[in-house]
Amino acid sequence: MPSLTNLSKLMANRALYLPNDILLLRCHYATRYTSEILYDSQIPSSGKEDMKLCGGQEFKSFENVTNSPMTLINDLAGLYEEGILCDVNLKAGGVTFSAHKNVLSARSQEFREMFTYDAKDNAIKDIELPDLYPDTVSKMLKFIYTGTVEDLHECNAVNLYFAADKYKLLSLKSKCSEFLKATLSLSNIVDALELAERYPDDDLKSFVLNYVLNHDEEFVQSNYWESF
Repeated sequence: MPSLTNLSKLMANRALYLPNDILLLRCHYATRYTSEILYDSQIPSSGKEDMKLCGGQEFKSFENVTNSPMTLINDLAGLYEEGILCDVNLKAGGVTFSAHKNVLSARSQEFREMFTYDAKDNAIKDIELPDLYPDTVSKMLKFIYTGTVEDLHECNAVNLYFAADKYKLLSLKSKCSEFLKATLSLSNIVDALELAERYPDDDLKSFVLNYVLNHDEEFVQSNYWESF
C-alpha cells in the first residue's frame, strides 16, 4: 500500500490536519455488498459546533438539529384547515369534516382499527357520527391535529369527554376530566358523577365524592342532593 502522507506534510499543514494537536482521519471502506462505510476520528466537543474535513475543506456540523414541536403542529394544522390530500369525511349533524386516515389512525386506536379492518379495499370514504354534535367533532379534530382544546365550557366538555372515550383519545379524555374537576360546583356535581360512573372514570368519581364531603352542608341544604 502506498504511503498516504508523511510527517513533513502533516506538520506543514498543521492547522488543517492537526487542530488542537489531534489528527483527523477519514477512511473509506468498500465492502462486497457495494455499500460504503465512513469512519471519522472525532474532535472532543466543547459544546459548540464541530469542525470536520470534507475533500480537504473544513465545514461546520451541528448535532441534534431538530425542528421546534410547534413547527410540526402548525404544519398539521395547515394540512387540516386547507383540506390538502384528505381521504375521509366525518359527518355529524349535517356538517362534513374532511380529514386524513393516517393522522386519525396515529392519534386514535378506534380509528386505526376501523381503517385497518377495511384496508384491503380501502372502502371507507364517509363516516357518519350520529351521536356527536358538529361542534364536538370540530373540537375533537382540532385536538387530533394540534393537541389543543379551545373554548371549553360545561356542556361541550361533557360531549367532548364522551367523544374522547368512544374514539379512545385518552389524552383528550384526561383534559376534559381535568376541566370538569376545575369547574365542579353544586350545579353540575350530579352530571359529573353520572359521567364518571358511566365510562368509568375512578379518578373523576373520587374527586366528585371528595367534593361532596368537603361541601356536605351546602349540598344537603341545596336541592341537588335529591338527584344524587
